[in-house]
Amino acid sequence: MRPELHSYQRAARPSRRPGSGRQPARRVLALALLVLPMAVAAWAVIPQGVSGRVTDASGHPVADATIAPADPLRLGTQAAFTDSGGRYQVGARGWPLNLNVSVVAPGFAPARTSGGMVVLRRWPQVTGQAVDDTGAAVADAAVTLVRPHQVWTAQAGADGRFSLPATGGLGRAWLAVQAEFHQPAYASPTLALDRVVSFSMVLPRMLGTVQLTTDPPGLGASVDGQPATRCPATPCNLQLGVGPHHLEFASDLYVPWAQDVQVDRGASISITAKLERKTGTLKLTAPGAGELSVDGNTVNSGSAAWSGSLPTGKHSVVFRSAATWPTQSDVEVNWKQTTESTLAPAAVTPGDSASFVQNLQAYLGRAGGSYGVYVEDLRSGVTVGIKALNGSRRPPISARMRERTASTVPSRLAASSTSCS
Repeated sequence: MRPELHSYQRAARPSRRPGSGRQPARRVLALALLVLPMAVAAWAVIPQGVSGRVTDASGHPVADATIAPADPLRLGTQAAFTDSGGRYQVGARGWPLNLNVSVVAPGFAPARTSGGMVVLRRWPQVTGQAVDDTGAAVADAAVTLVRPHQVWTAQAGADGRFSLPATGGLGRAWLAVQAEFHQPAYASPTLALDRVVSFSMVLPRMLGTVQLTTDPPGLGASVDGQPATRCPATPCNLQLGVGPHHLEFASDLYVPWAQDVQVDRGASISITAKLERKTGTLKLTAPGAGELSVDGNTVNSGSAAWSGSLPTGKHSVVFRSAATWPTQSDVEVNWKQTTESTLAPAAVTPGDSASFVQNLQAYLGRAGGSYGVYVEDLRSGVTVGIKALNGSRRPPISARMRERTASTVPSRLAASSTSCS
């Protein structure tokens, strides 16, 4: 290089002072260090917030929905919940400046929003009732809903009804309902948001036959605590579901009878129930020795008392003696109880014609019906006939008969259920 050119280049360079090129960078750094704490402070004290309202597809508010920030780098935020009107408000600090939140509620598909109105869509729901082939509810049936990689289960109630939310499930699914002693039932619902599909699932019973007879016949059976409508009177055949059953016969006249039976599929079993008549005790007491009869059968003769076992219900008791008028009364005998009856017949008073007529009328009135009555004087052999119709009026006893009956006790008094003149 030539000496003159080298001297020119040296003369053309601007002169620098040591360290003069670093000053602008230092100023920028100093400014950044001054502004950054202020920005951080502003970010720390000024929250970003969103608010709005959550409803379902019908416009009803969704209460207690969880509102939480959905973006990363969010600090100082706790989840909020919608109020009874579905309103929410939540705030956070972070980056970016806009705030996205997730909205989650039981039974609904989740959603995201940056504020304002949010409409949640309900997950599909499968409902229905399990019944057998007679229409009766099948209690405690197992309900299973299946999609690829998804399974939901539930159990029917005592009335056979079930409700199964298919959370997270959309599209074609398969429904199975099963119960012990029943054939299963199947359906294929299509699942969609905000859709409820309902089915009546018929589970045919597995059946067997029970042939029922009773001694005596003509009684109605009960099965598992319910009247057997298909067996109003024995003998009869019952179609029952397989499994254990409880058979009963109960009536006002017979001691309750019960038996547990096991019914197998396609099998037939025969059951004969020998029923025992309900009984109680009747205790009779008369004023003296005489003849006691119950329902027309003499139970004691020559004694003033009797006690014995009788079928429950109403019984007719008659007492006769030489010193009293015949007396008849009805008594009620109850199961496993003792019924006591004290008989008080009217005494025969010789020579008292008025008493004779009165007691004869009372006797005929209790007996009822149409009667022909005659009185015979054993000393003279004279017979006087009188007629009483239905015990409705006093028998026309003549003065002549009054005189005869006043002097002696009638030795023969007869009454029959046939009319006579």
